[in-house]
This record gives sequence, structure tokens and C-alpha cells, in this order.
Amino acid sequence: MSAFDEKFGELKNSAKELGSRIGKGAQDLGSAASTKAKLEMEKAKLKDIYAELGSLYYRENKDTPPFEYSDLFERIEKGEQAVADYEEIIDKNLKNLKKQEQS
Repeated sequence: MSAFDEKFGELKNSAKELGSRIGKGAQDLGSAASTKAKLEMEKAKLKDIYAELGSLYYRENKDTPPFEYSDLFERIEKGEQAVADYEEIIDKNLKNLKKQEQS
């Protein structure tokens, strides 16, 4: 066997090994990405559940909030009022636009 054949054989084996490593790396990367997506979905589900729980708790206790939550209840009330105010502004603007279109 010539030196060229030996070197070519070594190169061929190295290429196979590298290909195998790349394939395994791609598999691991795909698995990590899939797991990351599943993780983010579960976090989003938990966030929704916490929000639902908080909303239910707020509705059941908004007339007599526990002292330790009074600040949060006030912030919710202010936020709800701001939403109502913005909705009213948008409604007025849309009505004005309709009037202008009809003129």
C-alpha cells in the first residue's frame, strides 16, 4: 500500500467520523430546539393559568380585598378604568369618522 493510499484511507476515516459527529450534533440540536419549544409552550400555559386564577380571585374579592393585596387591587382598578377611558375615546373617534364620511 502506498503512502498516498494510507493518507487517503486516514482522511476517509476522519471524514466518516466527522460526518458521524455532525449528524449526532444535528440530532442533539434538533432535540434541544424541540424541547425548548415544549418548555416555552408549558410556560405560556402556566402564565395563562395564573392569570385565570388571579382574575377569578380578584372578581371574588374585589369588594373586600385582603390588606396584603390592596395595592394590586388598586392597580387593577386603575388599569380597568384606563382601558374603559381608551375604549371610550376610540368609540368617539370612530363615530366622528362615520359622521365625516356621511357628510
